[in-house]
This record gives sequence, structure tokens and C-alpha cells, in this order.
Amino acid sequence: MYNKDKTTLIYHSDSVKDFYVKFGISHAVVVNNIKTGSYYLGKYVVTLVPVLTAEAGNYSEEEVRAMIDNDRLDTLLYIHNEDKSILYFSGINSDFAPLGIHV
Repeated sequence: MYNKDKTTLIYHSDSVKDFYVKFGISHAVVVNNIKTGSYYLGKYVVTLVPVLTAEAGNYSEEEVRAMIDNDRLDTLLYIHNEDKSILYFSGINSDFAPLGIHV
């Protein structure tokens, strides 16, 4: 996992399972990010191919977990119908609590 511009290696693992177990990132999300090249939380790139020009960030697992948890707080989320043609609600995680929805 790299930062958005792929200049810094944030975390390396030989197993997708580590992303779920250690950081709570679902298997489907990790696989989708790898397949599509989309950004996780708009900030991170997950790839199977090493970026040789990236510098090692030397982050501990605790630091990576804290970074991801902090970024999750600011993530814009949406509630919409199944075909995404109607948007019912959007906001950051804390906006959902008054609705009784815990994300």
C-alpha cells in the first residue's frame, strides 16, 4: 500500500488477509482497489506490483492503523438505492450516528 502519488510505501504484505485482520479493510475493497487502481479512502494505492521508485515509509502497524482510522473519520459516505439513481443521504461517519447508523 502506497500513498496516492506512489512515492512512499506505507505497508507491505504478502497476503490480502493482512489488510482485513490488521486494518479492517474488507477483502472485496482491497481486491477492487487492486483490479481498478482506485484509491482507498481517496489517499492510498493498493497494488500487487512493487513501485521501485517509492521510498520505504517505515511505519509501524500501529501507525498505519491510526492513519487509516483517522482517514475513515473524514470519508464521505452515501446512502442510495440499489441502482444508485437516488441519493438519500451523504455525509462523513459522524453524520450517520444521529440516524442510528453506525458505519
